[in-house]
Amino acid sequence: MSDVLSVCTLSVPPTPSAISSNASGGWNSSPDFEFSAVGGFGEGTVDHYNVAWDQDKTHSWDGSEPSWSAGTLDRSVTSSPTGWYLHLLGSNCAGVPNGSLDLGPFSYDDTAPTISEVRDLGVYNASRTVFYAWWTASDDESGISGYRYALGTTLGGADLVDWTDTTWDSANVTIPEQPFGEKVYFSVKARNGAGTWSDTSNSDGTMVAHLVSSIGEAKALAKGEPVLLEWASRVTGVYEWFYYIQDMDRCAGIMVQGTGPARGDRVQLGGVLAETNGEVSLTEPEIKPGMLVQVISLAEHPLLVIGRTLGGCDFPSGHDPNCGQKATKAWRWVKVGTAPAVRRFDPVAGLNNIGLLVRLAGKVSWVGPDSFYLDDGSAYDDTEKPWKSPGVPGVKVLLPSGVSAPPVGSCVSVTGISSCYESGGDLYRLLRVRDDKDIVTF
Repeated sequence: MSDVLSVCTLSVPPTPSAISSNASGGWNSSPDFEFSAVGGFGEGTVDHYNVAWDQDKTHSWDGSEPSWSAGTLDRSVTSSPTGWYLHLLGSNCAGVPNGSLDLGPFSYDDTAPTISEVRDLGVYNASRTVFYAWWTASDDESGISGYRYALGTTLGGADLVDWTDTTWDSANVTIPEQPFGEKVYFSVKARNGAGTWSDTSNSDGTMVAHLVSSIGEAKALAKGEPVLLEWASRVTGVYEWFYYIQDMDRCAGIMVQGTGPARGDRVQLGGVLAETNGEVSLTEPEIKPGMLVQVISLAEHPLLVIGRTLGGCDFPSGHDPNCGQKATKAWRWVKVGTAPAVRRFDPVAGLNNIGLLVRLAGKVSWVGPDSFYLDDGSAYDDTEKPWKSPGVPGVKVLLPSGVSAPPVGSCVSVTGISSCYESGGDLYRLLRVRDDKDIVTF
């Protein structure tokens, strides 16, 4: 009987397909990795692997590396910018190696990405159907691999556009027409290279507004309606808590409740129509980003008016009480037929000019601590019988802090904003001075 001689053939060289793992070659959200030999160990495959686990792309074998010959291989990692590598050296039963394999990098990111901002086109949106937003996200370890966004009528809502995957850091969506005044919010999540999602971040919301080509078009709408001016307007007067703008063609002007721009600046803005002491105004203003142009020259062209046209008639004519600007009124002489002329409290004549920069000349008829009256001879007055005490003829001129009134009897021209004040349910004419240079004595 002859002896049996056992011979070990060379092992099958390791290849990536011979090793399976719960990890991806790249970023992972778990630090624990498990590796398996697809064909197992033994005859016809490989007897064992020598194993090295480090942060180097290659490995120099010295024989001191541990052996893996059964079951699974478990390894853990810590966060590293370069990642971790698995190095395998396959050997047969005689310990003769035949090929090595370097797998990796295997990286671990245990933090979620962050979104620093989600921005839409501003407080007011010019379209009822098209909405746009962009966002900024970061992840210092594994970077950003994608996003999800949604669109809704509530913060975090998705009733307009359900969650949608994208690799872009912006979204331009078209949806069914939304009502004016509806507020629309973008919600965004970011995914990092390890597949971890950030918390949801939201835009501040953008309100569907009427896109109007002029201030006059805006003033004709109902109070409470949001508007967005299509073109730039000029700032004509700045006061403590409000300012005035007017169309570049001087057709209409309006009070804006807020601060920010300087006199002479050109702005494009939006706001919500309101009424302040009987005067149409814009609340909650937003100057469109990049649409404030500072103008060095303060060359102005006030509209020359007379006392009986300051303020003006209803705008628009025959308007809904909740829309437009009411007329200012004054006492004036009225003669009908052969009857003697009588004093009557009527709307003043002419087109409505409230909100415009105007100039009026006349004689100072009365002086108070923060105002004076200017009489230009129009015989349109705030009191029924201005020639009798305590009646005062003319138009009220309101002075800002630090500006003194000229003495009674002075002949002056006054530049300021055509405005109004409310008393007893009626509107009276008012001229708002901006600074002492607005009053010129002849």
